[in-house]
Amino acid sequence: YYMSRLFKEKMGENYSTYLTRVRMEAAKEMIRKYDYPLKTLSDKCGFRSVGYFCRVFKQYTGVTVGEFKEQR
Repeated sequence: YYMSRLFKEKMGENYSTYLTRVRMEAAKEMIRKYDYPLKTLSDKCGFRSVGYFCRVFKQYTGVTVGEFKEQR
């Protein structure tokens, strides 16, 4: 609890929000640079499930991974 509170005070957001943001920004960068399969991309971003990765990606960006790839 103490570490969580301290993290939020210092960073301005809770740890899980921060981690999701970092992972999604990394995913966006990898999508722009490489043509990884979804499984590889989700693994590299620290997700165990491709489905969950895709769901979080859409929540974070507002578009699916496929739509994001088309925009690049």
